[in-house]
Amino acid sequence: MSTSNYTPGTKLSYNNGTECCTVLTNGNSLVTKVWGHDHWEQMWLADWLILAEGTEQQDYIPLAPNQQAEEFDDLPPLIPINDMQVNEFWAELGRRSAELEAKRKPSYPKRSIGTKLKWVSSEDDETYRIAIVTKDGICQVKAITEGGGDCYYDEKTGKRYLTKRTFDSEASWREALPQGGEVYHY
Repeated sequence: MSTSNYTPGTKLSYNNGTECCTVLTNGNSLVTKVWGHDHWEQMWLADWLILAEGTEQQDYIPLAPNQQAEEFDDLPPLIPINDMQVNEFWAELGRRSAELEAKRKPSYPKRSIGTKLKWVSSEDDETYRIAIVTKDGICQVKAITEGGGDCYYDEKTGKRYLTKRTFDSEASWREALPQGGEVYHY
């Protein structure tokens, strides 16, 4: 089918919905699914239709076709880019995302194995957590809440045992702490 037969905003698919696109203006399309996985890339609609080999289906047809096309007539034409430029774009986006994620997570100084960390609630001095720095991260060895401990009862031995929790880093341990309080290290 000719590209002029599809109104901008029309959603097309083929191969049981594993390949999808949305028709854009000026003979373009936005590829939204490839091999069943979400995708986001502009492509000439004529090229997408070649790949569909005439098996495309209209999944959504806009109600007001002429008004939608007129709204975007003043936009500049798309600049075609090659696969290498697309890959560079996604690599740069991934690098920037990683940088932003690193900025969001606070970093803490490297601590010696055996360093004791203690969080004390700002509301109650008897509510605290104690953790020890290990070679694999952090091991919380004590959690006292309102005077009671974080432990379990073993019916076989008749004893109470402390529930220890491990964390991969000081940051993840601090994320698991209740709101309000201070962390000290010894």
